[in-house]
Amino acid sequence: MNQVEKKQQFVIKQIKDFDAQQCYHVWHPATDLFETKDDYVVKLEIGGMEGKDFSINFYKDVLSINGYRAGEEKEGSYHRMEIPFGDFSSSVKIPCEIMMNSIEAFYENGFLTIILPKIKSIHVEISEE
Repeated sequence: MNQVEKKQQFVIKQIKDFDAQQCYHVWHPATDLFETKDDYVVKLEIGGMEGKDFSINFYKDVLSINGYRAGEEKEGSYHRMEIPFGDFSSSVKIPCEIMMNSIEAFYENGFLTIILPKIKSIHVEISEE
């Protein structure tokens, strides 16, 4: 295979890869992780949703949030489009163990907030006989 054929194959591969990326794009909403004395709190900025639109999973030390935001039907054409729609995903590594049965989540004013309570340490007193 000569140099021209190699370059042609490279360009064809780039075009195919670009088309595949355009067909299926997962976007990532702005996500914060902050810590309080008792909890880790994850907050996503994602308007136009309902609580039932989210899938929240916790496995090992990673919190994953997935979902789909539908686009709006508009007549005309966009001159600028920055608001993403379609499938989205966000994953956050949580730095320490949490109480799995006490995780809470709520959606309000375009923000999804997930509260992950830390496992509380217990101090054991040693008695002397």
